[in-house]
Amino acid sequence: MTDAGILDLGMLGRINVSCPPEGALEAAGQVPEDLELFRDHFPEFPVLPGVLSLEIIKKTAEFWLSRQPSQAFRLREIGMVKFGSFLRPGDRWHLRLTRESAGGEVSFRGRLSQGDRTAVNAALTFEHLGS
Repeated sequence: MTDAGILDLGMLGRINVSCPPEGALEAAGQVPEDLELFRDHFPEFPVLPGVLSLEIIKKTAEFWLSRQPSQAFRLREIGMVKFGSFLRPGDRWHLRLTRESAGGEVSFRGRLSQGDRTAVNAALTFEHLGS
């Protein structure tokens, strides 16, 4: 059974997220063409800042974690980030996150891509805050 929901990414828009009980999380969206930051961030070659690409991965992982009843988590570590290609205004993107749990931690490996190009790969670890 797949649990789907809407995640608000603020200036990056609202996206649909598929959260199956087991397996990978899937999300997709489009880089807005009219982001104000494009006027100042390399205006001659507008690209989504890498930190915002990483934020998409983080917020999608937090979306899944927020659906765990009566459990709280916080980001403990960004273990790896590799940037591969730029996301430009109007680009459609796809995110696939895999997760695994061990002890009081949940780890995610994410690949944010545009078509067959990888924009960013990242590994994030969240720790359980206890009860």
